[in-house]
Amino acid sequence: MIWGIFYFDYINMINNGYINKNAITFTMEQKEKPLKRSNSKFILLQVSDENPRLKYVWFNGNVTLPPIKYEFKTDIHHPNEKIAIIGRNVNIHNVPPDYKVVGYFDTPNSYKLNSEIWLIPDSFQFDFTIGNLFIFHTPNSNKLEIIHKIINQNPINMITQENAGTYLLHSNKYFMISINIGLLFTIAIFMLIGMIWLSKEKYFIRIMYLHGYSRNEIFLKLLTYKLLPYVFITIPLLLIALVVQHAIFPLWSHYWINNSIYLFSGLVLYLIVSCFAVVKWNTVEKGGR
Repeated sequence: MIWGIFYFDYINMINNGYINKNAITFTMEQKEKPLKRSNSKFILLQVSDENPRLKYVWFNGNVTLPPIKYEFKTDIHHPNEKIAIIGRNVNIHNVPPDYKVVGYFDTPNSYKLNSEIWLIPDSFQFDFTIGNLFIFHTPNSNKLEIIHKIINQNPINMITQENAGTYLLHSNKYFMISINIGLLFTIAIFMLIGMIWLSKEKYFIRIMYLHGYSRNEIFLKLLTYKLLPYVFITIPLLLIALVVQHAIFPLWSHYWINNSIYLFSGLVLYLIVSCFAVVKWNTVEKGGR
């Protein structure tokens, strides 16, 4: 379900011209110092003043791109010549002659990408006569730190521009709300079932306690045979899911696996605490042997 939330965000990015809702939009009138590449993953777009559908694009790192059908084999992340990716609705004659079209956006449901031209230069150099509007986005959380490293103390003007686009559609907003409510409901059901599941061991706990086992010994035994097998099964499944997802259907951000690990860890901690509570209630709280 967490993966579904991030997958839906990726689809929204594609329909929004592959611009994330958290993108930073800024203008830069002149360059006093050379711009620097960062070690982080990012996409930086320079929008043409004459044609907003034409964008100069720089990638850094193995950042996830929208689906592209390539006409020629190329390393789009490290081009050794000027290349272009265009939408299916674009007239190829609108592409500057010094750029080679190497592929098309394979996004039939994205009107924006099907109408856009991405020009990918072979160097990290900027021509401000083209336009001074830039859009920056990264899958990392420290986006402001990254952008300040890139601009290298050059003066910029952060502007408030609507990057949300399709994210604001009522159908999308309601769908995201439904997913989040479903996730919370699933967690609540899991917590309830987990407590009932552990409470069924009360007779086992009482028998062990009456036979001289301490509370801590019973707690450890219950963890060993009741909880640890599920933990050992789930961890490899999470790792397999990460590898398969990255190989088959990469998303813009891998934070879904981080969130899954946080959720899994929280639920395991809840079961550990519940297990201790069940053991305590059926031993010390009821008193005697």
